[in-house]
Amino acid sequence: MKINDAEVIRVSASTRDDVFADAAEMVRRDADNVPAAALAIVESTGTPRRDAIDYVIEHAPVMEADEERKIRRRAKKLIEKKHDPRVVAYVGRTPDELSRLAEFDEDMEKERRRRAVRRALDAEEAATGDEPADDYADVAALIEAGVTRRTPDAGALRNDGVRLAYSGAVNGLVGPPESGKTLVAIASACDTLKAGGSVLHIDSDHNGAEATISHYIAADGVERDVLADRARFRYVDVRSADHLRRVVAEAAEWRPDFVVVDSVGEIVPLMGGESNSNDDYRRIHREVLSPLADLGAAVLVLDHVTKEEGRGGYAIGAGAKKAAIDGSYLAVATVEPFVPGVGGAASLSILKDRHGGLRAESPAGKSPTAAVFRLDSRDGASTWEFWRGRSSEERDDEQAEADVAFVLALDPFPTSRTKLQAALKASQGKGWRDERANAALTEARRRRESAATTFPIESKE
Repeated sequence: MKINDAEVIRVSASTRDDVFADAAEMVRRDADNVPAAALAIVESTGTPRRDAIDYVIEHAPVMEADEERKIRRRAKKLIEKKHDPRVVAYVGRTPDELSRLAEFDEDMEKERRRRAVRRALDAEEAATGDEPADDYADVAALIEAGVTRRTPDAGALRNDGVRLAYSGAVNGLVGPPESGKTLVAIASACDTLKAGGSVLHIDSDHNGAEATISHYIAADGVERDVLADRARFRYVDVRSADHLRRVVAEAAEWRPDFVVVDSVGEIVPLMGGESNSNDDYRRIHREVLSPLADLGAAVLVLDHVTKEEGRGGYAIGAGAKKAAIDGSYLAVATVEPFVPGVGGAASLSILKDRHGGLRAESPAGKSPTAAVFRLDSRDGASTWEFWRGRSSEERDDEQAEADVAFVLALDPFPTSRTKLQAALKASQGKGWRDERANAALTEARRRRESAATTFPIESKE
């Protein structure tokens, strides 16, 4: 194909997409057409020279390294000779057209990266003589191995023996400020340490070593020599992207069982990302969080959510955060405010459970309460419990039973709802709703009457 055929593309292609499609077709069977195709892209779309050459080479037949370098030099010289850099394809475009072109450029860059990875993998397989990787899962092998639904096996230990997170996965806690996320995460890490595991605590919120470690030291059942042992526990206040990369790389050497990341919202800008960019978040997730999970660790990322109603559990920033979670994702809500030296409580509701194991061990519902975290720090040492969440029916039954017990304990026993309400106001400062008072009084009367008609049977011996 002659160099002048680049002009044919520019004349015949009616859209930017057509330019790239025609250029790819030019080089699909003949790498000698790379210079002409790259020139056509540069002159027709304003694409930078290097990107245009990369694009057409990706669509050309696979070449040896020396041959590819020669083709690149030829393309570069041709574009320098033929293209006038003062002519820009975007001149005269409307704002809407410019926006669409910018989006197209971004899509092309993503596709370029995907193709580059695929070509590198293909070249590696060809060089080693390995058979190409199978594109499909080996379902037969999974069946033979007896694959079953995963159960949560890491992190916080509920009072019924159920864990709240998954090893080898990225798990999450999301909630508004002061809801207790960090305290829940530290308690989860301490449950890991008490079980003989190891913990890495990554602090990007800059809470500080002294403030953070003081919670670990106060934790009942966690020995100080365990915290001082770098094979069991490490805390790091990350300062930069390179610092964080080093921490992730070093984790591969000592392989922690549980990793706290507090918080992911600060990790994104630290790694040069934009908070609302899904692409930036996915990149950072792959670069930081996935490698830690690939070590077998249960990674627990903390994130902030605004106090707006109706957000549906979505954290501030990119919507890709929730989608990237491949373990459990829990919403933290204050039940009793956390007070230093006193304690507090928070509920943990399921927003997402990739494997379904935690949902199976929790009450039914769209976002059931997986656990209620209660912290007691009144005596200097911190103790805590993760209580199993209860369904609304269970809570109603327990409340009804407590109401009946209260009525039965009154002396004198109230003979009417009015007298019951008076007794309530005298002891509690306020009464109950009429429906609640009627139900408790009716059941209390039934039990009193049943007890009165029950008498022991005399022994005939």
